[in-house]
Amino acid sequence: MTKRSPAEYDFPALEFDEHLLTKHFTPLGSRKIEFVVVHHMTIVDTSDQGALDACYRVWLERQASAHYGVAGELVTQYVWDKDYAWACGDTYGNLHGIHIEHRNSSTGPEWLVAALTMQTSAELAAWLHVVYDLGRPVDRVTLRQHDEFFPTACPGPFLGGTEWDAYVHMVQRLYDQITGAVPVPEVPPTIDGSYVMKAGDTLWSVSQQFGVTVAELSKWNEITDHMSLPIGARLDVTAPPEPEPSPHVAVWGKPETFVLGATGPDVTRLGERIVIWSKALDLPDPYNVGPGPKHGPRDVSGLSAIQVAWGYGSKPADLALGGNSDGYPGPVTFTDLDKDPPKYPEADGLLIEAISANLAGYDVKGGKANRVHRARTTIPDYLRPKHPMWFHFQECAIDMWPELDKRLTGYTRVPEGGKGRESYYRNGLGIKIIEAKLMNVTHMLAKDTKEFLVIAWECDGYRAVDVNFHSENQGIIVQPLQMRDVLKAAYAMSNKHGIPAANVLATGDANFKGAAAFIRLLHGWNEVFYSAKKTIDLQYHSTNGWRARLTTGRRIDVDATGSGADILEAEQLFGAVISDHWPHRVKRRLY
Repeated sequence: MTKRSPAEYDFPALEFDEHLLTKHFTPLGSRKIEFVVVHHMTIVDTSDQGALDACYRVWLERQASAHYGVAGELVTQYVWDKDYAWACGDTYGNLHGIHIEHRNSSTGPEWLVAALTMQTSAELAAWLHVVYDLGRPVDRVTLRQHDEFFPTACPGPFLGGTEWDAYVHMVQRLYDQITGAVPVPEVPPTIDGSYVMKAGDTLWSVSQQFGVTVAELSKWNEITDHMSLPIGARLDVTAPPEPEPSPHVAVWGKPETFVLGATGPDVTRLGERIVIWSKALDLPDPYNVGPGPKHGPRDVSGLSAIQVAWGYGSKPADLALGGNSDGYPGPVTFTDLDKDPPKYPEADGLLIEAISANLAGYDVKGGKANRVHRARTTIPDYLRPKHPMWFHFQECAIDMWPELDKRLTGYTRVPEGGKGRESYYRNGLGIKIIEAKLMNVTHMLAKDTKEFLVIAWECDGYRAVDVNFHSENQGIIVQPLQMRDVLKAAYAMSNKHGIPAANVLATGDANFKGAAAFIRLLHGWNEVFYSAKKTIDLQYHSTNGWRARLTTGRRIDVDATGSGADILEAEQLFGAVISDHWPHRVKRRLY
């Protein structure tokens, strides 16, 4: 096992960094290689090396593997080419394919892959075609996708969809250059160190023409996840001069002092107000680690988004020009930033949102490594930007919630949870827990306990009860009885604390397809499919089998509400492959 840096890679010899698996592949010693198969990791880590290491750890627990992993400019070999990787769920595909996994730069539903990762992969795929005498790469013949061999969403809608043709073209172009089928172009002329993109150009091809790297081009031109640039785009192909230190000190209330590079305590003050207002307006936090100490592009983009939300302009581009806006930052902007945001929310009654999801923490197929990995990356990365008041999780295993506690920043877990039922409420809204209790159903199947978490809480003078439940997965008689046990306990808690029935929500996995209709039959209860003023995609079955596909049918994940509940919206969150169930969202008004 040899450790190599990118500078030490030898593409013609297929020598890269090695992190070889000792199991979950079949050693053969030799085999006939006929094609290259493309996959994506569904791993979003803080670094390229971290993603490659995470992929390796998953395969130590999961019965799967691939020959190579690619992340940025890094290539790691996990299984020797001569051996049979357990990669695509198909004997022929595993026996005759070389399999490449790719790090994702974003979570679903897009599952983007960074340009540098695509370029490195294309170079690897081209050399595999040369070394194994596969001929010029042919789409779906010698260059193939995982979903050709097995019903799966891999390699995702980006790599396997919108950018697939560009990726194939890139591999073909590199193959032609390696084999001499087309001449490597001479360095073209530039104008002031820039180059104008032409038909067929890619970041990789331009980098080769000018003797620079894709990473350098991306840095100099602020390119992140774009596969290619439009014809006519101008690229800087030489390093820009180092900017001179700015002598400006920003002064609050004086827009002309807030230039890029400006420093001073008021730069930090501006950033802190941007964070407060972004949260209040449900806008993404523009900072990775916090504002300051220099005024930069993240301050500009964050404040521009706030100004648009305030109605200052129709789009961020207007703000830089001062059109239909207060300017940047603008005198009125300073005054408004200093104000406290309105309490969440500003309406008659209290508007709240809750997202409920079965996290499949007890799924034996994925195992511990799979669920812990999802708790560290996929689940919080998808859910965190949505900012509901409550998260209610079922099948949140004992080794998952410690990871979620760290990564669901801005939320507090209700400590009385357990047995897979864990609930989190958003900080900063004044939520107080009146009483929380973990209870068990009265009707059990073969003494199998089915606990549920009942929470009485208040916020801004309004009181509510939320119940987080998960019923038995079999027994057509006991399942409705368990549902009734849950709802009976919910009403008991509301009566104990004088909470209106309209402010009661029971959410979770009922595990039987007639649950929504059954709830509606019970006196004093309704289900959001029948009661919500606006429903979004509630006509589909609520499990996805880990494949991110829609299946028409009745839901087993349901949301029951007390009589008179004001349900504004109810939605299934398709595209969120955080488990084998679709998460579901309810927006309601408390009285």
